[in-house]
Amino acid sequence: MTPHIRDRSTRISVILGLLPLVVATLCLVVPLSAQNIVSFDAPDAGQRENRGTFPTCINENGVIAGYYVDSANGAHGFYRSNSGVITEFDPPGLVNNYVSAINHAGAIVGNGHPASHGTQGFLRNLDGTFTTISPPDARYTFPSGINDAGEITGSFTDGKGGHGFVLDISGNLTVFNGPNAPNTGGVAINASGEVAGVYSEPRSGIEIGFIRDRLGNLTSFSAPNAEGTYVAAINNIGEVVGYYQDRRRATHAYLREADGSLISFDVRLSGVTEALDINDSGSIVGIWSLSPPSYESFERDPSGNISSFSVFASSNTSVVGINRSGHMTGTYSDSNGAFHGFAK
Repeated sequence: MTPHIRDRSTRISVILGLLPLVVATLCLVVPLSAQNIVSFDAPDAGQRENRGTFPTCINENGVIAGYYVDSANGAHGFYRSNSGVITEFDPPGLVNNYVSAINHAGAIVGNGHPASHGTQGFLRNLDGTFTTISPPDARYTFPSGINDAGEITGSFTDGKGGHGFVLDISGNLTVFNGPNAPNTGGVAINASGEVAGVYSEPRSGIEIGFIRDRLGNLTSFSAPNAEGTYVAAINNIGEVVGYYQDRRRATHAYLREADGSLISFDVRLSGVTEALDINDSGSIVGIWSLSPPSYESFERDPSGNISSFSVFASSNTSVVGINRSGHMTGTYSDSNGAFHGFAK
């Protein structure tokens, strides 16, 4: 198993959407200082190739959550306090557990494998107890986002295909799909209850992004000439970031602003640029590459300036989260191919 932490979007297949404006920009990379970067590892993380510590998210208090892969190749959840204390956890009855998101209060969502089959979602409550998330008839459930009110979004599959869902704080479940779409998934949810996600266009199978408001109205969007548009995050202003592939299979990052306009951008000379998170100030973080599978990380400020960085000269640095204060987290690999978390 090779863990993949850089792709936060739900890669479920998806239609053609309309955008009022697309602006493509080619951005000059300015090196970002590596100072104030702290490396960390979960105590039981493996130290061999493809094992290690994989942060996936950071909240406004600087608490980082993610998963680690042990020496036996098993995955387990963890969270790291803003003082650096790491707590490992596994929901009862589940193995190979992966963490997707954490909210301001510290509630965590993710998924794991029960002894029987498929996957189940879980919510780790503030008191350390767990709540199972599994819609009726679900075979596989993947919670992927939680807002500060405790509302959860994600995706699940049953005998009819894939569906998005919203679970409110009272336990009421709302299931939704894109227009005639056989596969739909929520990726992230903001304070207004807006869900950003992806669905698969029924005929072509091309992935299309969407925003679904609290009333259930769904707005589709897609980058022009895209062969797939993927959603990674939405902030409380309603700005969405992610990436798309063009017809030449190059990958570009995008910012969809709250008014629906879309800005495409690339790190200069890169063949791959992926935006993976955005904070409420409009700062965007993600990864870029001249030649995959080697990646570096970037931060794009609200003015569009891009700074690039690697951690400790690693050839694989993936920043996956940024909070309101501008603190970041992600992972990097060492010379043995083991992965470590970092906080910046």
